[in-house]
Amino acid sequence: MVLGRAFFAHQWLRERFVRYRDSAGGFTGWVNARFRGCYSTLCHGRAGREIKALRFIIRHRHISIVGQPLSLDFYRRADVVRISQDLLGQYMFTRIGGQGLTGGRIVETEAYAGATDRASHAYGNRRTRRTAVMYEAGGVAYVYLCYGLHALFNIITSVEGIPHAVLIRALEPTHGIPVMLRRRCKARLDRTLTAGPGALTQALGITVRHSGQSLQGNEIWLEKGITIRPKQVVATTRIGVDYAGADAQRLWRFRVRAPCLDQLG
Repeated sequence: MVLGRAFFAHQWLRERFVRYRDSAGGFTGWVNARFRGCYSTLCHGRAGREIKALRFIIRHRHISIVGQPLSLDFYRRADVVRISQDLLGQYMFTRIGGQGLTGGRIVETEAYAGATDRASHAYGNRRTRRTAVMYEAGGVAYVYLCYGLHALFNIITSVEGIPHAVLIRALEPTHGIPVMLRRRCKARLDRTLTAGPGALTQALGITVRHSGQSLQGNEIWLEKGITIRPKQVVATTRIGVDYAGADAQRLWRFRVRAPCLDQLG
């Protein structure tokens, strides 16, 4: 009964549940139905079932996410490589074009260290109309076209004037999967839905018009996710930067070992 009183005392649990329910447009599927039952158990203080309910919610904790964005302090640290690693496990969401909430957990990133990194668009403090956003304070989006076809989504980090960026390469999809399938013209969920930076932006509805947009807004934002232990992370060289000489050999691509999307079709 003590646990029940604790949950009654913390209204945030109910509020987060309601936020998720409203953002999802109601409940569908066995997971959401069971989550609703577990929530009812917690709120009505049935002590004998509370531990089991709590375990279920922890196991499926991504279901109740949709809260506050990551703070600007998270993005404005000096070490872009560390930020790239810390982004693994965080949630990335979009609400674009009136199609509802879409998003998932970040499972692959690449770090780009600006003026000193030959693989960066800002190497040597190069500044163009397209890359001007890279010199803004961290916490904004940098989106550009690759080969004139695929929009690639980057997060600007560090303080104003330091053009550091992290490319988001892959997500483990958790929210709005039917919408993402439509955007990707796919009939069923498989590992390619949000794997690869071009597929990711297409699934989330991100285009170059979002470049320069704050990640504290209502269209694109990140939220606190789960902690990824170092042994779960694979570090490799970045993709498509052979022109960068010695910088091409830097192990600045980070991937979660065997994320759930690897288990899909």
